[in-house]
Amino acid sequence: MNKQAGVIHLLIPIVVGLVILVAVAAFLLGGNLKDMKGVDIAPEFSTKNGIDQNFNNPLASHDTFITFSTDAKAWEPGTLVKTGASVPELIQLNKDVGKFEKGDLLIYFVDATTLTGHGTEGINTYYSSDLGKTWSEAGLINVSNKPNKGAVVDPSIVQFEDGTLRLYYFGSETTEGDPASAEGAHNVYSATSTDGINWTIESGVRFSDERLTDPEIIFYNNKWYMYYSVGPETKLAVSGDGLKFESENISGGNVGGVPGAVEVNGAVRIYGCSQGISTAISQDGMKFSIDGRDIVKSSEKPVVCDPSVIKLQDGRYAMAYKIAEANEMMNGSQGGQMPPPKPPLY
Repeated sequence: MNKQAGVIHLLIPIVVGLVILVAVAAFLLGGNLKDMKGVDIAPEFSTKNGIDQNFNNPLASHDTFITFSTDAKAWEPGTLVKTGASVPELIQLNKDVGKFEKGDLLIYFVDATTLTGHGTEGINTYYSSDLGKTWSEAGLINVSNKPNKGAVVDPSIVQFEDGTLRLYYFGSETTEGDPASAEGAHNVYSATSTDGINWTIESGVRFSDERLTDPEIIFYNNKWYMYYSVGPETKLAVSGDGLKFESENISGGNVGGVPGAVEVNGAVRIYGCSQGISTAISQDGMKFSIDGRDIVKSSEKPVVCDPSVIKLQDGRYAMAYKIAEANEMMNGSQGGQMPPPKPPLY
């Protein structure tokens, strides 16, 4: 055998071995090997522990705080309730509900830890039995047989005389992208609960409007008033029974989107996201006058938004709100809205 033939003879098993190795690798990686220059390998390798590794969590910097006031206009420095929590809804119970007792404070919020991809938002519950000094986790809510395809977001909760709770929420139909930007009518649905955690859908749609998000419902002058966002604008719908709402004109209260509302001495005060948190007052719930800008401060993060305000049983007022980094804000259901350009103070 000459030297050339000997070399070829020695190379044959090496080449065969390399071919087998490549074939095995292709099989293990789903038969989807490319040119090994950074091209995607197999779809199943794009996730880890069920989380989309390419998903940029828009709620990562959102933190929920609580603050108190004697007049619903001047507020104490806020204290942290939960990091990674957005669009909070605050309620104080007038009756025992499930394991919660009369007087407990409950905060419902979109929990960043549940957001593993588009349309995966979950509503978590924290409660306090000492008027906000300490908080405990009660767990994620469960809404049975929800009619919408997307998540349950932007909660607003009221309590009836028998203790039953009603949840109003924006029920998006999208599981891709920002629900607030989806075209077509946006619906508000409702559900009831006797324990504050498990909710049963009430049939039908409470209200619809183009680009609607962030409904806020209060009982005022023997009617139900729904303040809601359309982009940076607050709009209004009114109902006699809390189930069928109709549009009403609202004027003068350009407080921005993601409204909160509370009755104060027979008037309605609304709050929204514009120049921090802005506020306006109305004697009929419809014609408002701005009387405060940037009323809640944060030295930690530049965005202060998503106000939820209630009157406490001791006569004071409480506000749950969120702070966030500006570069992680997005519209509507995943944590409020970027403040619009500064409008005139009027």
